[in-house]
Amino acid sequence: MYQPDSSHQVVSFCCGPSLAVSPDGRYVAYEGAQSAAGVHAYVRERDQLMGRRLEGTLRARNLFVSPDGQWLGFTAGQTLRKAPVAGGAPVTIAELPVRLHGAAWTGDNTIVLAMPDSGGLFRVSADGGPLERLTTPDTAAGEAMHVLPHYVPEAGVVLYAVLGRDGSLGGARVGATWPRRRRSRIVSAGSQPSIVSGYLVTLRDGGILMAQRFDPSSGDTAGPAVRLADGIVTRGQGYGEFAASLEGTLVRTAVLNTRATLSLLRPDGTERSVPTAFATDQVQHFDNPRFSPDGRTVVIAGFHDRDSRHIGYLVEVERGATLRLTFDADTEFLEWTPDGRSVVFVRDRTAVAMRRADRSGEERTVVRLAGARIAGRLAVGRERVVFVRAGGSGGTDLWSAGLSGADSAQPYLATAFNEGMPALSPDGRWLAYVSDETGRSEVYVSAFPEEAGRVGVSVSGGTEPQWARDGRTLYFRSPEGDMVAARLAATGAGLAVQGRRVLFRTGNERSAEGAEYDVAPRGGFLMVGISGGGGGLVVTVNALR
Repeated sequence: MYQPDSSHQVVSFCCGPSLAVSPDGRYVAYEGAQSAAGVHAYVRERDQLMGRRLEGTLRARNLFVSPDGQWLGFTAGQTLRKAPVAGGAPVTIAELPVRLHGAAWTGDNTIVLAMPDSGGLFRVSADGGPLERLTTPDTAAGEAMHVLPHYVPEAGVVLYAVLGRDGSLGGARVGATWPRRRRSRIVSAGSQPSIVSGYLVTLRDGGILMAQRFDPSSGDTAGPAVRLADGIVTRGQGYGEFAASLEGTLVRTAVLNTRATLSLLRPDGTERSVPTAFATDQVQHFDNPRFSPDGRTVVIAGFHDRDSRHIGYLVEVERGATLRLTFDADTEFLEWTPDGRSVVFVRDRTAVAMRRADRSGEERTVVRLAGARIAGRLAVGRERVVFVRAGGSGGTDLWSAGLSGADSAQPYLATAFNEGMPALSPDGRWLAYVSDETGRSEVYVSAFPEEAGRVGVSVSGGTEPQWARDGRTLYFRSPEGDMVAARLAATGAGLAVQGRRVLFRTGNERSAEGAEYDVAPRGGFLMVGISGGGGGLVVTVNALR
């Protein structure tokens, strides 16, 4: 077993592969964390004792390797990048409209991308360019998403996992598409396909790896499926903590012992932990923390490995008393109504719902989408909610709907570009959001409820906007991880940016869809993070020989 030295720890998160192996098995890439520097991509060569950190890979997710092994691809937020494995600055490939859940680099210098909120697989040149759809789920057959692609060079075939709406392993199947032949078919049960020494290796329910002889030209399997490994750590939406190379190297994580954390960064620079009442390993990570209007309670989504879904919780800031708010569905992006009486959230990525914060009564659906998915955080006003709509083209737009549920959803801002991460000002008059119309993600503010008077807030990239309680300061995070404060002032034409100031740089968790922090009522910031770790990597050479 490979155990990193004291300089960093092996870590892992949901929602994207954290391991990759070069095609020739020469090195393993993994996510590693240092307390001060945050999470980066690390590479450990077979002939080296320790891994080394790759430059410019802060908050790297969705690791994948080029066919020649010279480049490591990854996402940072919703930016797709590639970094030279030998060392050097990363190169930006594309800004993605929605979150990624796996990628594969093909022999014709194309990268296949799995974007579950847009349903199927897409492809883009490794040198940059527009996205092109490659597959579309067969909804009539119960397919909801195609994820975790794997490229097989000898036949030019892309394998992928076919999941239902709940994203569970139990009903997962493996699909195959031959882009040049324009042919696709289902080839096996299981998820996260890999070809290892002529065998199709798939992840099954219960963390089991199965292997079966496979012909990549036809997609046919032969002979019995054999049990290759047990105890693979699963992370939701068909993913397990393992990776494999064509020549036969198999790598998996040992138990990581990580736990989700909340911390309060005070204005004076000190930090204190916010207690929670969870068991040590019950929640793998937190998402989208939000203070109640009175500042006493935080509503947050916690991801559970056991159920492979997010659950909404209420946490008292001072005592840590914790109550479960949602029960029956995957619930994310929870936000308070301005009066603090109710919480609005995304349910199963297809509906916006709300429930009273005192847990009385039942959940009530505000709006339900058909033929589209919700791809990120909400912005909640007194009468309306703004959400991010991901359509079949792969792009995202901002829509709004009345909280009463009486009116249908309407577009607020729908363009040829991608808009997301909405945040409503405390007085409900201004909407901050992120758009990639310049070729990179930047923060903007426009009037609300009718879009007008737009002003650019960030100038060198920005995401995760959050308003201060006075409505005169908008915070956002730069691509380098800086927390930036933009001072805004009303003018006759709308708002103007009076100045921007970098507050600090942090390695805390980032979000590709929401905001992994909140502004504390009395100043400072509530941040989510991960503690623990210390697990290792189990590397098996010639796993099927």
